[in-house]
Amino acid sequence: MTGPGEDVHLGDLLSNRRDLQDIRPLLKDRAEALREGGADVSVEDLLALTRKNDTAYVSPADVEKAEWFADLYDRVDQQHRENRDAGDLDTRDVEWTDGGNLRLSPRTLHYIVAGNATLRSGEPYENTTKCYGELKEGAFWAQVLGLVDADAIRDGNNNAPQGPAVEVAQDGEGGGGRIVDPDPNRDVLPGEHVYGGDLDLDVGYTPARVPTSVRRPQLAHDTVSGILHEEADRLVEAMFSRVRWDEYRHQDYYIEVWCEKSGVIPQSLSEEYGVTRRAAGKGEMSYQMCREAVDTAAARGQDLVVILVTDHDPKGVDMPKSVSRKIEVEAALHDCEAFVHHAAVTREQAIEYGLRTTMAKEASGGRDNPGRKAYESHKDIFEDYAKQDPVEVNAFAGDYPTAFRACIEDYILDYFDADLADRIDEATAAAKAEAHDRLVEAFRDRAGEAHEAYGAFVEAVDEYRERMAGEFDDLETHQERVAAADRSARRELRLSEKEQAVVDAIGNEYREELAGVDVDLPDPEGSPREDALLDTRRGFFEQLDHYDAFDIRDP
Repeated sequence: MTGPGEDVHLGDLLSNRRDLQDIRPLLKDRAEALREGGADVSVEDLLALTRKNDTAYVSPADVEKAEWFADLYDRVDQQHRENRDAGDLDTRDVEWTDGGNLRLSPRTLHYIVAGNATLRSGEPYENTTKCYGELKEGAFWAQVLGLVDADAIRDGNNNAPQGPAVEVAQDGEGGGGRIVDPDPNRDVLPGEHVYGGDLDLDVGYTPARVPTSVRRPQLAHDTVSGILHEEADRLVEAMFSRVRWDEYRHQDYYIEVWCEKSGVIPQSLSEEYGVTRRAAGKGEMSYQMCREAVDTAAARGQDLVVILVTDHDPKGVDMPKSVSRKIEVEAALHDCEAFVHHAAVTREQAIEYGLRTTMAKEASGGRDNPGRKAYESHKDIFEDYAKQDPVEVNAFAGDYPTAFRACIEDYILDYFDADLADRIDEATAAAKAEAHDRLVEAFRDRAGEAHEAYGAFVEAVDEYRERMAGEFDDLETHQERVAAADRSARRELRLSEKEQAVVDAIGNEYREELAGVDVDLPDPEGSPREDALLDTRRGFFEQLDHYDAFDIRDP
C-alpha cells in the first residue's frame, strides 16, 4: 500500500505537538508519488483511521477547532481563577491541575458555556447535541496539539487504573482515579554505588554508663582478628541494608492490559506481573487513556506495552487500531517506544472455542440519521468479515477463564522477565561477597599494627574493669563518688585516646574498598513480539502497512 521509497520514524518528524500539522502534506506528497507510479491511491489509503479521528493527520479545520476550544477553556479557567483569588469560590469544590488551572470534563464545560459563547461559525452555542459534539472535537484536538493542558480535561468516562506499579488518586484527592504518581518506587533501586555514607568502625568496646545505671565495660573480642572478621560482616550488612529494589520498576517494559468492559481482566495478572489494568468506561478507550499510559511509561523510563481485550463486534474490531494510532503519536512526542497487541476476542478464538454469540445491537435514530447509516454500514462490514454474530469478551472470560487468562499472559511473558527478581538477588549476594572479601583483605594488611594497639587497649580495659568493680557494686549508695571516679579513670587511662588509636591503626582505607563495590544488576530479558499491531520502532509508512493488514474492510 505505501509503496517503495524512503521511510521515516515518526519520532524524527515531531519535536513538538505543532509539528503534527506537517504530516498531512507529507501524506499528500506520498499519495501523489504513488499515483504517478500507477497506483490507485488517495490520502485516505495512507491513514490509519478516518480523517476526522487520525491524530497523525491534522487539517486546518482541526487546528481551528483546537484554537476555538482553547479560547473557550481559557476564558472559563480565567473566570474561575479570578473567583478563587477573590474568595468567591471554595477551592475544595473545584478540581485544579498541579499548575493551578481549572480541571473539568467537556460535559461540565458545555453547561458552563451554553448560552454564553458562540460556535466557530458565529452561531450561538446552545445546549444541544450538535454544539456538544463540536466541543468534544475541539477538546480532542486542543489536547493533541498542546493548546490546552491535557490534565485540565477530566476523563469522566473511564474507570481508575488498577495495579501495584503506580499510585492512583483516591476519591477526594482531586484526581478522579487518575495516576498521580507513575513511579512511586523510584527511590528504592540501588544506585551505581551502594556504599552511601560514613560507616564508623567499631572495635567492640562498650563503655560504662554512669551514674543512672551501670553497664560494666566489656570486650567482645580477645584478639584483633575477631574484630576484623566480625566487623567485615557487620559493615557489609549495614552497607547493603540500603539496597532495595522493585521488580516491576527494573523491567524494560511497563505493561498495561485494557478491556472495554470492567471486572473482566484477571486481577492475578497484576499480582504476578505488576501490570496496570484499565477498564474503558462506556466501551470507549479514550485519548486520555492513551496519553496517560504513555506519560506513565515515559516517567518511569520504560517502554510501553498495551494489551487489548475487546468484544468481537463492529466496534471492538476497530478499537485496537484506533488505540494504536493515538499511542503511536503520543509515544513519538514522549521519545518512548510503544507496542500494542490485540489479545482477545479474535475471530480465530471465537471459532476455536465455539464462543457463544449475541445479537448485534439495532441502530438508533430514524432511517435518514447519519449515525444510524454509519452504524448499519459498519455492521454489514463486520458480518461479511466474521461470518457470525458478535461475541462479547464476557463470554470468553466466563466460559473459558483459564484460556482467556492464558491468551493475555502469553503476550505479557514476551515482555516480562520472570527470572529478574532471582537474578537481582543473586547479583546482590555476589556484591555482598565481594565487599566482604575486600574488607577482610584490607583489614589483613593492617592486622599487625592493629594487634599491638589492641593489646594496649585490652590491658587498659582490664585494669579499668578491675579498678572499677568495687565502685560499681557500691553505686547505689555512692553514685556521686563513682561518677567522679569513673571520669577520673577514663582521663587517667586515656581510654578514648587509646580506643581511637585502634581505629587509626586499622585505618580507613576500607571505605574506599566499599565505595568500589557495585551491585551488577542483570539486564531484563524481554523482547517485543514481531506481530505487534503497533511497534513504534517501525518506520511511519511501514506501520501504516500493519494498520492496513489489521483492517477488516480489506480483503
